Amino acid sequence: MSKDQDPTLEEMRDHLQMVMTDSQLDWEEIDAEEAIYWFASAYHSGQSSNLYAALSASKYTPSPMHSGPSGMDAIEMYHELIDKFAPPPAQIDEVTIDSDDDKLERVLVAARRMLTVLYQVRGCLDDNAGENVGEALKAAILEAEQAGIYPKE
Repeated sequence: MSKDQDPTLEEMRDHLQMVMTDSQLDWEEIDAEEAIYWFASAYHSGQSSNLYAALSASKYTPSPMHSGPSGMDAIEMYHELIDKFAPPPAQIDEVTIDSDDDKLERVLVAARRMLTVLYQVRGCLDDNAGENVGEALKAAILEAEQAGIYPKE
């Protein structure tokens, strides 16, 4: 991860202050802290990263009901952080999908992979975990099987 993709808390605050001051919008510090919190939450690369440190030092504490920035200013600032600091999207080396059959095949391949993982996790959980988790996994596997989705052997 490059330095630009692992900014410090101060670098993010400075960037947002500069951008929001230039935009002449009326904004609050808590909106910037909310944007920084959600950006750091989404993009940190572990406990040794600057973004994780920013997340830990944040002045913002999210409500359990939220999974991202909620106010318009916070959302705008979050996107500013993405534009400035987020890594570029991964490049796809595959050929563009041409037909609905190809799309369906890709969905099935992904579902089979997921189902294979669920089988592996269920095997581990049958012996070591709570009954609720095992039952939820069994239900997910049964639902996929009833839809005709099976892992490739």
